[in-house]
Amino acid sequence: MTDIDLLIFDLDGTLVDSLDDIVSSVNHTLPQLGLDILSRDEIQSYVGDGIKMLLIRAVGTQADVSDDLVERARKIYYEHHEQHCLDHVHMYPNALEVMEHFRSKKKAVVSNKSERFTKKILEGLGLASYLDLIIGGDSLSSKKPDPLVIEHTVSLLKVEKRKTVMIGDGHQDIQCGKSAGVITCGVTYGFKPVEDTKDADFSINDLMELKNIFR
Repeated sequence: MTDIDLLIFDLDGTLVDSLDDIVSSVNHTLPQLGLDILSRDEIQSYVGDGIKMLLIRAVGTQADVSDDLVERARKIYYEHHEQHCLDHVHMYPNALEVMEHFRSKKKAVVSNKSERFTKKILEGLGLASYLDLIIGGDSLSSKKPDPLVIEHTVSLLKVEKRKTVMIGDGHQDIQCGKSAGVITCGVTYGFKPVEDTKDADFSINDLMELKNIFR
């Protein structure tokens, strides 16, 4: 067992499955720009680096990407997602059980999703009350994989890096954790291919497995 004082979770693809609502908002946005909708699998492959990059990738499949077009897409997406980000989102199995198990430990969510949607989802699903800190992709001057977001979290919560674990489904999470000098744990059930987290210190197929690795 590995002793820890802080668990940092990614959101999408780690704590919650939000893909259906992301797909819905992207495919609401594209036709309003005169573009065709995309498949669920294609949109899934674009998730992980924040909403702006998601839209650049989605729009870029059919049009020349310009700042103006991306800004138009962002406004449409935000307006729709504000109303629909809780339509289908749900926690992965054992998310609440793990929060309860580690109640005595500090816990944070560090996501590349915008802070407003990150908080809205966590509050809507009843997870926010378990967390000491919530950071979105626009909360700081940079986002994952920049280690700044973890360094900021560790500093604010006054814990040691060697007793901190970053848990996520994407290479951004693992790279961020390693660059920051914390323990890393990949999840195999998320949005990203398993290879994305092959360099993690630990790997889990279910959040409940965290109870057998960390104390």
